[in-house]
Amino acid sequence: MKLIQVHPSASRVPTPPAARLVDAPEPVPGRGEVLLRLRAVAIGATELAVLSGRLPLDGTPGSEFTADVIHDPDDLLTGRRVIPRSSVPCGACGPCIDGNPAHCPVRFRPGRSGRHGGMAERFPFPRAGLVPLPPHIRDFDAISALPLASALRMAGRVPLPGRVLVVSDSGLGIVAACALRGRRQLIFLSMPAEEAVESVRKFSLHRDPGGRFPLVVAACDGPDVFARALDRVTPQGTLAVLGMPECTGPVLSLVGRELTVVGIDEGDVSEALTQLEDKESCEILSRARPTIFPLGQADQALAHATRPGSLRVILDNLA
Repeated sequence: MKLIQVHPSASRVPTPPAARLVDAPEPVPGRGEVLLRLRAVAIGATELAVLSGRLPLDGTPGSEFTADVIHDPDDLLTGRRVIPRSSVPCGACGPCIDGNPAHCPVRFRPGRSGRHGGMAERFPFPRAGLVPLPPHIRDFDAISALPLASALRMAGRVPLPGRVLVVSDSGLGIVAACALRGRRQLIFLSMPAEEAVESVRKFSLHRDPGGRFPLVVAACDGPDVFARALDRVTPQGTLAVLGMPECTGPVLSLVGRELTVVGIDEGDVSEALTQLEDKESCEILSRARPTIFPLGQADQALAHATRPGSLRVILDNLA
């Protein structure tokens, strides 16, 4: 069995990540777990935060993936193609027992909790954290389900004025714009990858015109996205923070501001799968993931993902 070992820089100075595909013992599912075979995994905001040293690495990374269930001890999901949920409550703590699983302090998060992450050929995973994937949804569309779920939840929670600005460093901004689109707003994108913004203009997603906006979405896939977004909100506007790992630093800059700040970390994966039934949504999302590497080239993929202006990067194990 092959396992990707990632060695991010210990400092906060961006350096190229190191990774290698190593031999590892065949994993054995624990209680309540199944054994998965990776199909595809994205290098998303969580992995970028790990590589930059802003999020500690705990176990195998890889939070956005598709996989085949090759062994389920209870034979409930064997043979199914699946994607992960954003998190899984423990079921045993006070909030879980009281019926508030969203407040579980020890909930499992793929790619951030223990050994469970998608950057391996085979890996165990909690059965409760998996959602079967409809056969007609393609892997390279389904891999956007987790960030799309968060963006859809954000779109349903914040007031939507006539003009919205999405600030991003890479593909998460396009995912957020996709979720907001179609709600009679003018959606503007502020991203360093100008060619990506140009590629989605035909879907009524526009270049950043400058100025301030009543609603600014900080699609936090880079270290300074939060600060850039904060500078663009009107004095009594709303700042929606999507994808939390890279937005942990400049909280003091909120002091004295009359903003409404909404943080969105996860959403309903089922709602995202419904959105992926729309062909035009899938076409928009395809502009957020133009670079694909085979699983054996993890080091090149991780290095590419950390370059300024890089969009979504995927490791492909479908062959």
